[in-house]
Amino acid sequence: MLQNLIIGIPGMKGYGKSTYLKELVEGETSLAIVDTLGEHKEWCPECPGESIREQVEMLAEPPEEFRWSFMLNPSESESHLDYLCKAAYRAGGMTFVLEEADYFSSANRDCEGMELLIRYGRHRGINLVWLCRNVVEVSRRLSSQTDAFVMFRTAEPLYIEKLAKRLSPEIALEIQSLPRFHYLICQPGQSTEVIRGVTRGGGGSGNGVQAAAETEQERAEEDDSRGT
Repeated sequence: MLQNLIIGIPGMKGYGKSTYLKELVEGETSLAIVDTLGEHKEWCPECPGESIREQVEMLAEPPEEFRWSFMLNPSESESHLDYLCKAAYRAGGMTFVLEEADYFSSANRDCEGMELLIRYGRHRGINLVWLCRNVVEVSRRLSSQTDAFVMFRTAEPLYIEKLAKRLSPEIALEIQSLPRFHYLICQPGQSTEVIRGVTRGGGGSGNGVQAAAETEQERAEEDDSRGT
């Protein structure tokens, strides 16, 4: 199971993000997915609440175990998301997934509920997983607080140029040519190590993010022990 992490999963459509997400959260017993395009409802059923209010009330006081997806109301998508984020924060102890994050997060703007999850969600036992096509479009607040990026193929030259500045030219070029279902796990500011993997749907062995986080935790503990 994930442990109070913020994970970003950027990449082009059709290269494995949704497959990876399903593998990543398969062990999560308290799961909420803001499924903007309805891609995950076959394995994560829609929340039974019929109105926004009912959905928010159910998520704020959920059962001990649940796996729900939420289709946002098209005419009230931003406020709907805001209410769901605040409900998740109130409940705590869950994995909260946001699809199409670059639609709701841009430059210096995140809704109030998203800011709560980004800044304080880990103190409420919340994992935040966000997916997008264009990683450089999300807010700096979100990207800077992300523990690990699971990078799938991105080919747009503008985004590759910006990734080269944030990561390295070599990693950016590798991301540009990744085959379908292949990914790189990067942890900027935490580790220079890059983990390469393939989703199980693409013939690989697993998700890798938790292993990377555990490795970083072990390193931090070793550093602490040397200093004492």
